[in-house]
Amino acid sequence: MYSREELEDLSVEFSLDNDDELYAFEGDLVEATRQSDYDTFMAVYGKLKDFCYKAGPGGRFYFDNMWKDDPRIKSLKQIKDGPIYSDVVSMLQERGPSESKDIYVLVGGVNYKVLQSLIRKKEIQRIPGSHVYYLPDHDISGIVEDMRRKEEEARRIAEEYGNSGPIELTLPSAEELWDRVQPDLEEGLRAKGYTEEQIDQVFGRKKKRGFFSLFRKKK
Repeated sequence: MYSREELEDLSVEFSLDNDDELYAFEGDLVEATRQSDYDTFMAVYGKLKDFCYKAGPGGRFYFDNMWKDDPRIKSLKQIKDGPIYSDVVSMLQERGPSESKDIYVLVGGVNYKVLQSLIRKKEIQRIPGSHVYYLPDHDISGIVEDMRRKEEEARRIAEEYGNSGPIELTLPSAEELWDRVQPDLEEGLRAKGYTEEQIDQVFGRKKKRGFFSLFRKKK
């Protein structure tokens, strides 16, 4: 039977001997947290626990004091079990394939990380090269074909321009240019971890209430 002082010494020795492995585990947990991915977090957490416990009393003491009841477990579980995921699926079921900017407006609380988490869970999919998301059972052949036609038309115009010299172009207004680049700017901010409230502040918008939040019961 070890005294607490002996267990603390063994714990320190364990952490020093396995610093690289523990650092790698923590990096994976941080990334799972950043992606709001509860399942991945718990998978890494389980491997970390096994790694520590197999090392003996020092590893067990280290894990129980450093990692047991990690608060991130509860917060990620709340995200997974919350209504936000089902709201996105319900919206796509009602509207069909939709752009991310529309999803952000209609489903309060949704951000880039939530959509990426749903993709990893195979709940939704994204058309490559676009910001359009859809359910796996939706027929997107028409949308993809339309995108292909637009790409071919743009390529044809570019080729004609290169072969026949300058052609008359009608330049878009500043407002039209802003409408085109704003969605990409917002996606970039979400990828960097900005919250929807922070993005609204960046663009000088007032916070919009999510469409589906109107039907939730207040707790």
